[in-house]
Amino acid sequence: MGFFVTYSIGISGSYGGLNLGDEAILQSIISQLRESLPVNITVFSRNAEDTLRRHQVEHVVSPRELTFMEITPEIKKLDLFILGGGGLLFDTEAEIFLRELEIASDLDVPTMIYSVGAGPIKNESTQKKIKTALSKVDLITVRDREAKKLLELIGVKCPIIETADPAMLLEPEPLPPEALKNEQIQPGRRLIGISVREPGPAAPDIDPVFYHAVLANAADFIITRLDADVLFIPMERQSLDVQNAHAVISMMLKPQNASVLKGEYTSGQLLSFPMEKAFLP
Repeated sequence: MGFFVTYSIGISGSYGGLNLGDEAILQSIISQLRESLPVNITVFSRNAEDTLRRHQVEHVVSPRELTFMEITPEIKKLDLFILGGGGLLFDTEAEIFLRELEIASDLDVPTMIYSVGAGPIKNESTQKKIKTALSKVDLITVRDREAKKLLELIGVKCPIIETADPAMLLEPEPLPPEALKNEQIQPGRRLIGISVREPGPAAPDIDPVFYHAVLANAADFIITRLDADVLFIPMERQSLDVQNAHAVISMMLKPQNASVLKGEYTSGQLLSFPMEKAFLP
């Protein structure tokens, strides 16, 4: 008589409704796992309630609210611990995300770094922490060549595989009724989507005024050259993405052809807007 094995898999990253790009990554990882294996999935999230609402998973843990002793049993029961994807390995955040990875390694739970970005990593203490933690990992994949070069530079010796961002596997989802009307999308007009991100710790040297001016010039160029409208898409509404988008529009020569997405949509629903994508950092 045959029997089925259900695998317990933990996924940790910058999840919890803060960023639609990260939620797209998580949605894709969950989908691929369920298509490949019988799994019970635990997500390590900044906001357990949000993750349970967005994703069909069996269990959610909020690691930043738990002590070492409290989080250890949650990791010990796993058959695999995945850290990723997304840009997790940079100076101000890396050590936070590495805690659960190191616990899993110490418990002999198989571990994987999945399609992460890396940098900037200028702090020597952070470099050593990443080098030590990743040297114990069973499999490392990164989403770009620069991340691979940087991890090799700081001394990570195990093989590092380049792969694509999991969000590339995301499938479109139907838009809510009247979404295009509510967003005042003009039928028949070419639409270009731009995501203006808040200058933050992953790019600490950016001058916001210069940054906004460059994006304003790019948006004006797109509008003029392609005879298009521009839709700015806030990836993090809880942060300052909306304000940064409006700051860019205020510098544009053609602000009448630009707008900021007003409604809240899932990552899959964003793919259903009739636009060409021009996601800018």
